[in-house]
Amino acid sequence: MGRTALFNDIKQELDAALAGTTGAAPPRPLNRRVSPWLAASLLQKSIRRGQTQWAMAAADHMLRIDPDRLWRRLLIIAFEDVGIANLQLIAQATAATQFRRTYEQRGMAATAVHFMAKELAASPKCRASDDSYTTIEGSSEISRFMQERFDWPLPDLMACVMDSQIPIEERTSALWLALGTQQKGVTGLPVRRGQPKATFDLMIDLGWPHTLVEIARAGYAKTGEIICAFIPLLLADWRSLDDVGDITCPSPQAPRWQVRDDAIPPLKTDDAFGIPLFALDQFTREGQWAMRRFLQGPSETARLVRNHIAVDERRSVFGLLLFYADSSLLKKRLVWTTGADLRHRATAIVSARFGSDADLILNQMRSDLPLLDAIRAEAANTANSL
Repeated sequence: MGRTALFNDIKQELDAALAGTTGAAPPRPLNRRVSPWLAASLLQKSIRRGQTQWAMAAADHMLRIDPDRLWRRLLIIAFEDVGIANLQLIAQATAATQFRRTYEQRGMAATAVHFMAKELAASPKCRASDDSYTTIEGSSEISRFMQERFDWPLPDLMACVMDSQIPIEERTSALWLALGTQQKGVTGLPVRRGQPKATFDLMIDLGWPHTLVEIARAGYAKTGEIICAFIPLLLADWRSLDDVGDITCPSPQAPRWQVRDDAIPPLKTDDAFGIPLFALDQFTREGQWAMRRFLQGPSETARLVRNHIAVDERRSVFGLLLFYADSSLLKKRLVWTTGADLRHRATAIVSARFGSDADLILNQMRSDLPLLDAIRAEAANTANSL
C-alpha cells in the first residue's frame, strides 16, 4: 500500500472516532495571560499525568494563540510520551497532522485537537524513545561508539541497527547516524549528512512493519525529531522478548510487563493563572524565575546543586533533575524490560553529576518539591513584573 492510501485509511478511522465526539462540551478557557510556552508545558505535562481536562484546555488555548506550535507539539507528544504503548494513537496523531489543513477548512480543527489531547492523556504511555535520546546524548561510551562508526556506510550502520545481540542504545545511535545529524545534532560529533529516505526504505526491506515505518517516516519529516525513528526499533526489541503478550491487552499471562502509575504528587494550582504549578518548567519564563530563586535558597537540593555543579551549568542540570523527579512522571506507564533499563540509564546520567550524593539527589528533589511549588506560585503571582 502506498503512503497516500495508508494515511487515507488511518484518516478514515480517525474521522469515525471524531464523529462520536460531536456536540461535546468545549473545555474551560484558560486565563488569557497564559503564554504559548506555558500552555505547551501545561499540555504535555497534563497528558503525561492523565489530566484530561487540563490537556484539552491547554490544546484549546494553543489552537487560538499558536496553532502551529500546537499541532507540532501534539505529534511530538505522541512519539515521545505515548510511543509503543499505543501504536494506533501514534498513527492517528500523525494522520491528524498530515490532514491538518483539511480539518481547518471543514471547521473540524478544534474537534480534532480536543480529541487528540484527550486520547493522549487517557492512553498508556512509554517514554523509551526519549530516554534513548537522553542516554545517547549523555553517555561517554555511546559517544565513543558513534565516533568510531561516524564514517560507516549505510548498509553497515543498518546491520548494526538490526543486530538484536547488541545493546539497544548502540542500535539507536547507529540509526541516528544513518539518518544523519544535520537535522538533530549529537553533542560532541560533527555534522554527518545522512540518508533518511534510504534508511526508512531499508527498514521496510529488512522486514519491519511497513505501516509503522511509514508513520515514523512522516513523524520524522514533520518534526525533525530523531525519536520518531526510534519507535520501529523499540517495537522490534519489544517483540524479541519472550512472553510479553499482547501490548494492547494487559493480562496476568504477560509477566514481563505491566501498566502502572508513577508516584505523582497532588495537583496544586496557582492563584494568578489558575493552572497547575507543574506547568512552570525550565522552558517557561515563570519557571526559569522560580528555578533561579530556588537555587539561591536554603533547601538541601539547592545546597547539593551548589556543591557539585559549576555555576554556568546549574540551571541546565537542575532542569534535568526536576524533569526526572517531577516533569516526566506518567499516569499509566508501560513498564517493560528495555523501557525500564533505558529510564534507569537516563536518570543515572543526571544523578552521576552529583558524585557521592548521586544515590539520594532524586529523592531529595522530590522531598523539596513543595518548596519549589511555593516559589512557582510566587512567580505566577508576579508574572507581569518578571
